[in-house]
Amino acid sequence: MTTIHPTLRNLVTDERGNVLMTFGLTTLLAVAAVGGAIDFGRASKEKDRLQAALDAAVVGGMTKYRESNDMEEAKTRAIGLFNAQ
Repeated sequence: MTTIHPTLRNLVTDERGNVLMTFGLTTLLAVAAVGGAIDFGRASKEKDRLQAALDAAVVGGMTKYRESNDMEEAKTRAIGLFNAQ
């Protein structure tokens, strides 16, 4: 059987400072989780904004198509409405 060097044995069995190490690792994970939640919230808000702009553009384009029965005018209006938002 191999013997462990006394210094290494002291490092393995020493429990002082474990609270600080645990706190540091936990804090790092908590900061990462909060950052991920903020990123997800911003992405969700941007998705909603883009969906609203697309909905408005489609409704505006279809309204123009019903008025003029010209698909090119309807496309132009829809693109204009989307880009305006």
